[in-house]
Amino acid sequence: MKIQKINENIRIMANDTDKKIKKPNRIRFWIKLILTLVLFGAMLVLITFLPFFNVARIEVNGNLHYDAETYINAIEADVGDNGFKFISGGLLNILSFRYGRSELNILENYPYVKDVIVRYVIPDRVVIDVIERKPVVLVPYYGTYLVMDNEGYIVDSVKDPGDENLPVVRGFVFDNYEIGHALIVDNPQKIKQLVKLTSQIRESDEVGGYTLSDKILFYDVNDINNILVTLNEELIVNLGDLRDLRYRLDTLKEILKSALKNEKGLLDFTAGENPVFIQNYQ
Repeated sequence: MKIQKINENIRIMANDTDKKIKKPNRIRFWIKLILTLVLFGAMLVLITFLPFFNVARIEVNGNLHYDAETYINAIEADVGDNGFKFISGGLLNILSFRYGRSELNILENYPYVKDVIVRYVIPDRVVIDVIERKPVVLVPYYGTYLVMDNEGYIVDSVKDPGDENLPVVRGFVFDNYEIGHALIVDNPQKIKQLVKLTSQIRESDEVGGYTLSDKILFYDVNDINNILVTLNEELIVNLGDLRDLRYRLDTLKEILKSALKNEKGLLDFTAGENPVFIQNYQ
């Protein structure tokens, strides 16, 4: 029993010793941490006053609709400012030297912008990388036309459709809209089908050769099982529910190049295995 009691006393003494050792270790840890933070803060303050890190030029990449000057005026930094001064946002933004507030300002005020990154590049550059939305159709709305991109977002409104050189889409039913946001229509499937069709046409045209996008006057999505496309010279094409769409587009191109260059009527891809042409269709 005496031996057991002695062992217990030794264990208690050892625990007390460990606690006494750990306490100074914790104090030293916090002192080191505070000193490190103070040193880091002092370095940042010093950096903000060094002219070596002043912005000498601002670059803009990827812009099509807005000119470079528009983006340069939309950010906080200017030539001559310290590059570190306007870094903002979360931890990832800070670590990658991004200007979070400037990015948010661009996204909120320029509806053609889909995404943007504004970053400081040591020692003297600010780079603005933008991805702009690509308008594909005009949507009629009480005497005006809404400019819609290839994802269903409204990026602008215009009075004269001729200024945009874009086809008009028919068949959308909606109460209101907000520029910079996706259009909400009576049947969301209509927008999905339109996006699918315009995307496939664009991909087909990028292959080269005969192009369709520059010949389309109207899209009609009133009936999503019979989607109509009106081409030059009043040729209406019924692409149906867009099944086998790539094949139908390739076939349409071949027909337009050879057989139906200037014909008026209906080319129907839903009438059977092969498309059927009805002349002077109304």
